[in-house]
Amino acid sequence: MERKAKVDSSGASKGNGNGTANLGFEQKLWLAADKLRGTMDAAEYKHTVLGLIFLKYISDSFESRRQWLVRETANPDSDYFTKNEAQRSKIAEDRDEYPLPKPPPELAGQFARTFAPILDAIVANSHECRSLVSMRDALLPKLLAGDLRIADSDKCRWAV
Repeated sequence: MERKAKVDSSGASKGNGNGTANLGFEQKLWLAADKLRGTMDAAEYKHTVLGLIFLKYISDSFESRRQWLVRETANPDSDYFTKNEAQRSKIAEDRDEYPLPKPPPELAGQFARTFAPILDAIVANSHECRSLVSMRDALLPKLLAGDLRIADSDKCRWAV
């Protein structure tokens, strides 16, 4: 039988009885994420969360690189060393010092070939959705007003 973790008054877990400890922030993160989600559908929420995770990753990567640049510009043994403090700041703020990964051409081509049909389907679905919305907006008022019956709908289908 698995033992439950003991929790102190701050909500932090003290341990789970099997030699490992939970840090206690998992539950807080889950509650914060659930509160952030609000009434948003889970299928839509994943796009928000994945985007935020990606931005956090990029932000952490850039901050790590910035700290490295600051350290290296102050290190006399480094190729980046400069005595001038203003020049150090300029190097740390230079966007060319923050390289972005670029996939090899073969991988980029493979990605394009793989996802082109998916993107085409997305565009086609978007056009079809607009067409259906237009059709609904044209037919629904007529149906509600009694000007059109379901049996007559085939006659009006192409008139929209």
